[in-house]
Amino acid sequence: MNSSCPFCKSKNLKIINEDNYQYNSYSFILAKHKNCTEIELIRDAQPMLCESCSLSFFYNWISLADNLILYNKLVPTHPSCLNIVNKKKHFKSDYLLSRLINLSKSNISDENQGKSRREANSVLNSIGMESIGNDLLSEQKVKRIIDRFKEKILNYDLDNMLIAGTKYAGFNHKYVEELIRDYNSISSIEDFVDSNKNKFSYTEIGCPTWGFLNTPNLQNISLCFSDDIAENFWSSHHEFLNKSTQKLNRNYSVKSWNEIEYSRIIGAFACIDHSNNLSIFIKNLIAKTKFLIGTFEESPLGVAPPIQHHYNLNYQSLNYLLSTLSLNYTLLINKSLYEKYTFFEIKLF
Repeated sequence: MNSSCPFCKSKNLKIINEDNYQYNSYSFILAKHKNCTEIELIRDAQPMLCESCSLSFFYNWISLADNLILYNKLVPTHPSCLNIVNKKKHFKSDYLLSRLINLSKSNISDENQGKSRREANSVLNSIGMESIGNDLLSEQKVKRIIDRFKEKILNYDLDNMLIAGTKYAGFNHKYVEELIRDYNSISSIEDFVDSNKNKFSYTEIGCPTWGFLNTPNLQNISLCFSDDIAENFWSSHHEFLNKSTQKLNRNYSVKSWNEIEYSRIIGAFACIDHSNNLSIFIKNLIAKTKFLIGTFEESPLGVAPPIQHHYNLNYQSLNYLLSTLSLNYTLLINKSLYEKYTFFEIKLF
């Protein structure tokens, strides 16, 4: 295979083997649609590791047609939106027990065991409990997990105990809200000298479930959601609000990318790793801002990306990409805000 890294162009690539594949609801659903196994789906996408810049990526990523089917038909609403709305249903012992029982049976298919394990771990990780591994669970182990789960749920308020960045919590974190407010308070008024209605204090793209629109702490600045710039993604803003009051309570504008002239900050949450070509995507974003923030899902080095992601990013690979764009920039990352997502800040000078 005469391939090279899409970031640094190195040919120092290593094929990622099956032991380092990631399976999730997207791989399960898409494999079922394509009538193949999850292993076959991921193997055909050709996961590679660049040993020069540490980027993991799919050399033969799923097609545009597969992405369209995934987000328009197979998973038309972001799963976490539904989870956040219905979280109390999932934090009942019967829901967890049904998944654990599947993980104690040897006659359940690998794919269905994987689905049960992901669903159980999403609940457990959201309240700080240890993940379940690949071994079959004994009856005693199931009982211990359920007992510990009941103890935690009974003794704590669920909303207050959920860990930010997990599937049931979203990215509601005061650090980022304060960052948005503080940056706007010191930004030059020259950005908005003509009071143009297509210039904003904060514009969000990507995954709205993880974002900061409609939070009570961002009421006094101009806010926008761009519904058509994020690639291979949902095209609408799937807020977890009551649909009958959603439009009435909305505190932001919805604009196409071409309508937006400038934004002091652009927030790109959980979407930059979905891009077909991240260099071009970032160039499009920084053409309309000097401060880009967001998140990406960071997996251990050498692990394949989840199938819905083109890239598995980290500081080294993202910094290398930015260095090729002839920018005067700083890149900061923070791994402590959220469970498995890395928060990034890119400031241009």
